[in-house]
Amino acid sequence: MRTPLGFIRSYATTLLSDDIEPIDPATQQKFVQIIDEEAAKLQQMIDDLLDASRFQSGRFSLETEIVALGALVEGALARSRPSLEQTGHAVATGHRGGGLRVLVDPLRIEQVLRNLLENAVRYSDPGTSIECVVYRENDEAVVSVADGGDGIPGAEQEAIFEPFYRGESARLRGVRGTGLGLPICRAIVEAQGGRIWVENVPGRGSTFLFSLPLLDDGASPHEEAR
Repeated sequence: MRTPLGFIRSYATTLLSDDIEPIDPATQQKFVQIIDEEAAKLQQMIDDLLDASRFQSGRFSLETEIVALGALVEGALARSRPSLEQTGHAVATGHRGGGLRVLVDPLRIEQVLRNLLENAVRYSDPGTSIECVVYRENDEAVVSVADGGDGIPGAEQEAIFEPFYRGESARLRGVRGTGLGLPICRAIVEAQGGRIWVENVPGRGSTFLFSLPLLDDGASPHEEAR
């Protein structure tokens, strides 16, 4: 957390200093943009730490409702696509299995999807594609997020879901973060009866997947909500 805070203080101090030459408007705008970006990173770290604390203390709650998972994913992608495309990543989507209904907290499921998309950006090169697919497998709805990045060695595939774990790829790419994103994703998914895992070939990209129980098509919405 000291890294983004250090950037914020450094650039703010420069803007407020009377001991240097006047800064032109374009440079001022650049400094303010850096401050804003680093503040957003710091806010995300704080949110991750708060979520982790809620899980550990048992104070984490869900606001569940019946939703069409495909529509939920499409909405989340629409909100994330502009920032993803700014990094040079193309985003492809796909649906198999029709309208899949699940009983979930939509904001928390969007949080999981957003985290997986951000990881795909961090661990793959600009210009590569990210593919998000929703499909049915037996009595589960599955969402997959695939990238063309480094891949994850087999020995790390379970460890990356442990709090504060930082894999070799994170160190090589200089990726900053708390190491809590994937553990929080797992806690959110498992709290709603699902599971999360990763599949990949190292050097050819990773596919993160999470599943959620499908609602029984024969039950009424009221029965399903109960």
